[in-house]
Amino acid sequence: MPRRKKKDEAAELAGRMVQVLEAQRRLGSDSYSLTLRRLAELTDPAAPPELVRQAIAKRKEFAARVVAAHARDLDAPVALAEDVDQLADSPLLLEFVLNLVCTPDRPTCSITQLKSKVPTKLKKPFEAALRRRIEENALPPTVGVVTVKGPRKSQVHLHLRRYPLPPEPDRELAENLVQVLRAQRQLGGDSYPLLLGRLVELACPGADPALVKQAIARPEFQNEAVLALKIPSQVREVLMETPVALASDSEQLADSPLLLEAALKAVRSATKQIATIADLKKKLVASLQRPFGEAVSRRIDECSLPPTIGCLLQARGKHILFLMSDVITGPAAHSAPAMREEARPAASPPPAAPEPAAPVGTSPGFVWAFDQAFRRLEQRQRIPNFVSLVDLRRALPFDRATFDAGLHALRRAGRYTLSAAEGRYGITPEEQEAGIVEDGTLLLYVSRKLS
Repeated sequence: MPRRKKKDEAAELAGRMVQVLEAQRRLGSDSYSLTLRRLAELTDPAAPPELVRQAIAKRKEFAARVVAAHARDLDAPVALAEDVDQLADSPLLLEFVLNLVCTPDRPTCSITQLKSKVPTKLKKPFEAALRRRIEENALPPTVGVVTVKGPRKSQVHLHLRRYPLPPEPDRELAENLVQVLRAQRQLGGDSYPLLLGRLVELACPGADPALVKQAIARPEFQNEAVLALKIPSQVREVLMETPVALASDSEQLADSPLLLEAALKAVRSATKQIATIADLKKKLVASLQRPFGEAVSRRIDECSLPPTIGCLLQARGKHILFLMSDVITGPAAHSAPAMREEARPAASPPPAAPEPAAPVGTSPGFVWAFDQAFRRLEQRQRIPNFVSLVDLRRALPFDRATFDAGLHALRRAGRYTLSAAEGRYGITPEEQEAGIVEDGTLLLYVSRKLS
C-alpha cells in the first residue's frame, strides 16, 4: 500500500504542476519563464526533490503536456508543449545550456555543442532561434559571442561572460612584439631598429610563421609599429628580414644602415646586384620612401654609408649602390687590412700563442662577451674577419678603460689584431673617438688572428 500511495502522490503532483504551469502562462511572459524547481515550489513547497523528479519523468499526466529542457535537472527551463518555440527562444534556456557546457577552463562552445544538450523536440527551434539572436545582436547580456579560427574556417562560439576568455594567440603575440620593441629601443645602438625575425626570436622563440603573420596584421601591432619593406604574399624570408621599429621612430628607421642593407638584399638577384635609390624606394612601404631617399642621399654626400655598402656615381648624377659582399676581389683582399698591423712595429708586446683560458689582464666574462659580439657583428656585416671598433664598443656594456684593457690582453694573447683606417675616405667623429691611436696611426678595425 505505501508504494501505491507514493505513485499516486507523484501522479497527483504531476497533474497539479501542469495546472500551475497553465496558470503561470496566463499571467504573462515574466511569470511564464520559469524552471522546474520554481514550478515545483509554486505547486507544493514541501514536495521533496525526488518526488518532483518522479512526477516529471514518469507521469504521463506531465509528459503529455509539458516540455522540459532536461529530464532530471530541476534548474531546467520548462513550458507547455504548444509553446516549444517560445521555450527554444528564451534566454533562460540559453543560459541553462551554456552552464551545462562551459567551464572556467573551457569558457566557449559551438552552436552544435549547445544543441546536443537539449531534447529532440527543442533541437531545431533552439538552433534557429540562437542563430537569429546572433545575427540580430540580441543575445542576453550574460552571453557573449566570439569567432574562433579553425584549421579550415572560422566558427562562431558563445560563452558566459562571467568566465574570462583566454587571450587570443595572435593578439597576445602582437602585444608582446610591441613590448619587446619598446625594450629594444631603450637599449639603443645595434639593438634598435632590428629585423622582424630577431624581434620574434626575442618575444616568442619558435613562433609559428602563420601566427606571426596574423599578429603583425592586428591593430595592436599595426598602430604601434612599422615594417619597412613591402611584404610579398607568402614569402616568409622577406617577412623575417624586414626591419621594424616603433611608428614614432619612422625617421630613425629610414636612416638606419639596417634598412639600407635590407632594401639592397630585397632588390638584388643572382644576375643584378646593383640598384639606384629609386629602385630601393620601391621596396619600402609608402610612409618611408621619401625619408629613406633623403637619408641615403645625405649619407652619400657625407661619405657616411655603412661599411657593408658600396656606392659609385653613374651618368647623369645617379648613384648606384651595392653590397660589399657581392664585390669580387683577389684572394687577399679581405685579409689585407688585418695584416697591416703585423707589417708595422707594434707598441704592444709580441703576440703569444693562443690560450684556452682568459688572457692575463682580462676576465672570462669580457672574453666571452667580446667573442660573441665579434661573431655576431661579423655575420651581420658579411665581411669575413673585419669588424669596426665603433660597432664593438656599442655592442659591449663596458666602459672605455675596461674595454681597452680587455682588448689589449686579447691582442697580447694572440687572439685578435687591430688594423688601421688607412685608405678610408671621410673618418667620422664617432670613428675617431672609437679608434685606438698607436704610433700616430688610428687603429679602427678588429680581426681574429687565424694562425
